[in-house]
Amino acid sequence: MDLDSPKVLGYPSKLIGLFIKRSVIFRSDSNGEDLEGYAGAGLYDSVQMDKEEKKSLEKELSSDFEMAILLWTMDPAEHDAFLANEATKRWTSSNQVLMEIACTMFSHELLLARQAYHSLFKNSLEEDVAFHTTGDFRKLLVLLVSSYRYDGPKVNMTLAKSEAKILRKHISKKEYSHENFIRILATRSKAQHNATLNHYNNEFCTAITKDLKYESEDDFLGIVRATINCLTCPKIF
Repeated sequence: MDLDSPKVLGYPSKLIGLFIKRSVIFRSDSNGEDLEGYAGAGLYDSVQMDKEEKKSLEKELSSDFEMAILLWTMDPAEHDAFLANEATKRWTSSNQVLMEIACTMFSHELLLARQAYHSLFKNSLEEDVAFHTTGDFRKLLVLLVSSYRYDGPKVNMTLAKSEAKILRKHISKKEYSHENFIRILATRSKAQHNATLNHYNNEFCTAITKDLKYESEDDFLGIVRATINCLTCPKIF
């Protein structure tokens, strides 16, 4: 092994590392534990000649690499809660991270992330989103992160036809922040959402995203389009 050119073969699962200077490591006096099928494997210790030094990995790492390591050590719910908190604190009208977290997950995953948020930050995700966002973004994002959608395949085709017409009406009037428009986007199941969009396409001979003509200066219209795309194809997001 070349001690001057070490290779990273894995990453720590804890935020404390044990470091020793170049030294000698004493193994147990039996090599039997290394034999295939040896029942006592793991019973023997390896002992360093020099005392190890405990260091916080947070002080050893920096910038994006530090962030990657910290996220890697978290379970999925904590990982999502941490990203949501970072997005909330640094929220801008062009930031779509909160929308992506809310729309790509299954309902139980979003609930676990919200519970982890409670535990990590001693606050609710909905409360922080409401505090840091404004206007139409607040109306949409608070409803998205607090929604508990049905995740099954069942759809109501009568409802899909009715709500496709509601969406069309508000889009034609550019009422993208209307209460009914946001409610349909933020609360319906993904299966119901797709049924509504399919009927919209068939009834009006155009995709809803084409009717939502994107204007670069309109960040809210941008997040509405992204929400629709994210709900339609969450795996891509």
